[in-house]
Amino acid sequence: MLNTLAKVQKQRLFVQEMSGVFAQVCVMYELKAVWLAAQRTPTVIRNTGWLAAQRTPTVIRNTGWLAPQRTPTVIRNNGWLAAQRTPTVIRNTDWLAPQRTPTVIRNTGWLAPQRTPTVIRNVSTSCPMYAQSRGVTKKKELSEKQLTRYFVDHRRVKLHAGAGGKGACTFHSEPRKEWGGPDGGNGGNGGNITLKVDRRVKSLAQVAPIYKGDDGEAGGSKNCYGRNADTTHIPVPLGTLVKEQGETVADLSQQGQEFVAVFGGAGGKGNRFFLSNENRAPMTATPGEKGQERVLQLELRTMAHAGLVGFPNAGKSSLLRAISNARPAVAAYPFTTLNPHVGIVKYRDHEQVAVADIPGIIRGAHLNRGLGISFLRHVERCRFLLFVLDMSSPEPWMQLQYLRYELDQYEPGLSRRPHAIVANKMDLPGSRVNLEALRDHVKQRVIPVSALTGLNAEELVLHLRELYDGYLQTPVLGGGGDKPTRW
Repeated sequence: MLNTLAKVQKQRLFVQEMSGVFAQVCVMYELKAVWLAAQRTPTVIRNTGWLAAQRTPTVIRNTGWLAPQRTPTVIRNNGWLAAQRTPTVIRNTDWLAPQRTPTVIRNTGWLAPQRTPTVIRNVSTSCPMYAQSRGVTKKKELSEKQLTRYFVDHRRVKLHAGAGGKGACTFHSEPRKEWGGPDGGNGGNGGNITLKVDRRVKSLAQVAPIYKGDDGEAGGSKNCYGRNADTTHIPVPLGTLVKEQGETVADLSQQGQEFVAVFGGAGGKGNRFFLSNENRAPMTATPGEKGQERVLQLELRTMAHAGLVGFPNAGKSSLLRAISNARPAVAAYPFTTLNPHVGIVKYRDHEQVAVADIPGIIRGAHLNRGLGISFLRHVERCRFLLFVLDMSSPEPWMQLQYLRYELDQYEPGLSRRPHAIVANKMDLPGSRVNLEALRDHVKQRVIPVSALTGLNAEELVLHLRELYDGYLQTPVLGGGGDKPTRW
């Protein structure tokens, strides 16, 4: 009997010791969780592993080394334990003083109430962030002068046609066919570059200074020939002259007309090409030839129907704004316009007259002072002229004489083309007196206008149409018998 009681007592002590060990392990894990919650920037530990999602509170019973308490101490669901619907209850722990009522730690201060766990992204917090925030970059607004689209009536172009593809040196390989023989194919031809007339193109501004044609593909085995490269087409306006070293090589005056400027190189030969009775296994294959290279000058025969000719700061750009849809830059200083602008004057019968704003011409322009020759070249391509005079300057009739002299020195008879005299800046004081003096020195018709206020702009537009209709009935000066290009 005594032996039986001793065995039962030993089993009871063993169970009590195992219960104490189990309770210590559980409390250790709970203390570890509480320590994580006490950090300033808590690391969110999702409800996985040792912290499984619990619908009911985790309870550690009163065992051995824990002081007896009547009511539990409750730690609410804070940041580190966001995945639980009910609080975790820790009973009778030694790090909490025994209390009759539960001690509650609520979500205050740095522990803001969280419905969902705080996500810490994979970033480095060991060094400060010196990089600036990358905002939305806005494009810099361009000025009116930068937005202006210039008219280009001459262009120097360097053309390089495509090279031919190289030939292949291969031999036929097939089971049970020991002597297959050569089967290397030829390479494809390089691409040509052509100039093609397109009536929709009005300027040479879209023509690039350098063009490179496509190369032909190389030949392959099994007698496969390389593909020929496609032809590169360059659209040019109607009436384009193609010159090389000052000599005219092509005159593109019809819609859809093409001119092959450079030819592509021929493709190389494969070893199949060199097969003969004397050489049954040729090892020779030639590379493709290089394409042709050429430097051409493109010029427009007709830049515009009418050209505004005058000294700098005479109001030519303002006048073009008043009578057309062009928007050249306007400023209160000379040489504002360094490139020509073309505006279109539209009429009710759908006829369109192109008017070009020529950069200001100075005295001695025919001697190439400044950019004189370049500016006078633009005047040469206009069919009739509009001499714009500044009526606020003294002796405006002298401006007309100087302009005619510069044109005749550049090309004899250029000033005798159909023209009109436009007296601009009539809104300024003293212009009325100068207008009467100008009419006494000039026998031709003078049209007084004001580009700023639009005074008498309708009369100038109607007279421009008269010059255009009259010039349609006469051949172009210099021979050829061509009519002005209709816009």
